[in-house]
Amino acid sequence: SIFLGFTGNSKLLFKWLGAMQDHNLALQKSPNTIYGLINFSCFNGHVGAWLIAVTLVLVGFFFVYFIVLNDRIATNQTWTRKPRFIEFFVLVALVPNLVHTDTEHFLWTWPLIAYSISQLLFDASVKKKAWYIAILALAFIPYAVNSPDLVGKKVRLLFDEGLLGLSNLILIIIAVTLSLTNKPMHQSED
Repeated sequence: SIFLGFTGNSKLLFKWLGAMQDHNLALQKSPNTIYGLINFSCFNGHVGAWLIAVTLVLVGFFFVYFIVLNDRIATNQTWTRKPRFIEFFVLVALVPNLVHTDTEHFLWTWPLIAYSISQLLFDASVKKKAWYIAILALAFIPYAVNSPDLVGKKVRLLFDEGLLGLSNLILIIIAVTLSLTNKPMHQSED
């Protein structure tokens, strides 16, 4: 307002409001969200807003279950429970699957990708490494080549219309599975 005056500031605010409304889409129709993936794969896109509530409850239930499993694993083993970094990163990585957002927000999964890669490279106790690596590599394709210059406009749109969201969920599931099935790297052997 100081630099542009009241009228100039009002124009900018209306432009900002228009940009925010571009993100305003029914969540059950947003292709990279969990709701959109379920809606289009199971219901041919003809589902109402009740899917959002049911999915949020289920995601919340599974997240609490994940925390409880981590606590049980910590109790059954000799290591002391450290801060919940994996749980925090899972929540952050789930955000673009729960809200309609730009594709760059899927980069919030990078801490889980780094965790998964470090587990696969440096933890000798990981079983079936080849399977994890193959699934991780396939799920990583929409992240690595999601550019019209590399794959063309049609394939990029395919990535943006659900494959990126599905890949993000697969990457989250891999990280969660690795965190639950393997002992932490900092654990000392007695």
